[in-house]
Amino acid sequence: MTSEPFALDSNILVHAVDDRDPLRQALAQQIVTAAGLLDCRVPNHAIAEFFAIVTYKLKLDHATAVTAAQQWMRLFVGIPTSRSAIETAMKLRGANRFSFWDALLVATAAEDGCRVFISEDMHDGARLGDIVVRAPFADGGIAPAVRALLGLDG
Repeated sequence: MTSEPFALDSNILVHAVDDRDPLRQALAQQIVTAAGLLDCRVPNHAIAEFFAIVTYKLKLDHATAVTAAQQWMRLFVGIPTSRSAIETAMKLRGANRFSFWDALLVATAAEDGCRVFISEDMHDGARLGDIVVRAPFADGGIAPAVRALLGLDG
């Protein structure tokens, strides 16, 4: 289990409410529950992405989506997006290291002092300075590195 700050991507939050894949939903809910007890942060942009995805792709009704987004905002410290994070994201995109939006999320979390960014949208082990991306799922369960981070081992 870590005492260092880390961050979650919107895809974990989306999976936690998406009942189309019950196993993935249960795993995401386990991650969110454990993360809520630790120094986990969520970029404000990830909350916005969550809301857009669940209302557009998952077709959640507006009230349910608002309630879920508000729940995440109460549970996790929010991280605002700075202009320097935007600059970093543009550079990373230009170097083809990340998509712009993924780079923006990682740069935002890195600026806030996070050491790990949990996301299934990027390559596990990808780095931006002191922050490393960790894939949340592996072999039908929670990935070992994420389990250790969240204190789910033992």
